Amino acid sequence: SHKNLTNAQNTDKLLYNLSNGRVLEPEHIANANLLLCFVRRRTITNSSYTNIVKQNLLADDQNYLFYKNLKEKYDNMIMEATILSNQIREITRAKKQKSDFSTLAQSVIYKNNIYQNDLISRLFAFYQNGKFKAKIIQFEEITIPYWADTLTNYLIYELKMTRKEAKSAHALIKKFGIKKIIPPIYIRAALETILSIKQQKETPNDHIDINRLCVALPYSDIIMTDKSKVFDIKTLKLDIDFKTEVFSGNKEELSKFMEKIRSLLN
Repeated sequence: SHKNLTNAQNTDKLLYNLSNGRVLEPEHIANANLLLCFVRRRTITNSSYTNIVKQNLLADDQNYLFYKNLKEKYDNMIMEATILSNQIREITRAKKQKSDFSTLAQSVIYKNNIYQNDLISRLFAFYQNGKFKAKIIQFEEITIPYWADTLTNYLIYELKMTRKEAKSAHALIKKFGIKKIIPPIYIRAALETILSIKQQKETPNDHIDINRLCVALPYSDIIMTDKSKVFDIKTLKLDIDFKTEVFSGNKEELSKFMEKIRSLLN
């Protein structure tokens, strides 16, 4: 909770103790690590997609205000980016049209191919020319780099990807597909697609859920999320694809979750 300092500190302490301080990496860092694990023939480990954070990070007011302001900026960007699509979906919902999932699989492939092509075009440009043409996203309050540029820059400047490695990465993605090499990108494409098909209003919290689920799903044994996202994951068969059990927070699901925990402890 970011609504007040006490709630934020209590939630932070609870989550820190539950996870021993281990958190999911941001998508671009996890994706870059995963890609180079394949390129450099390294084993994917917890450190590929998680990190250790400082205890009591919200102990002082300045840190709390920093993250509170960051969340507000993020919310504003999401609301600005989705205003048109949400207006269109509101009109569709008013007509009481049922969601048509018959095109879901094909739509996921289409969205996934867009993301895949965005990335491999930058890998191709870098290994051919040593640079790539960047794209920016302009919001009212801030300008940010395009997602594929953020990922590619991290590969080059933080993980020191060479042009030869970029060529290998390009070839691996072309051969095996993004779902195999960088599954969080495929999961994002799938979850965004079903959100669109459901004509569901997009909120900042939807996108925070997607951020977390993208990185967590391929490597978690158990995931807890809200009822809507459980529906999405199971409809898309992501739980089957990545061998992950998903639960929501309603009474029936919590009972199943506790049964699962007890079975693991016995």
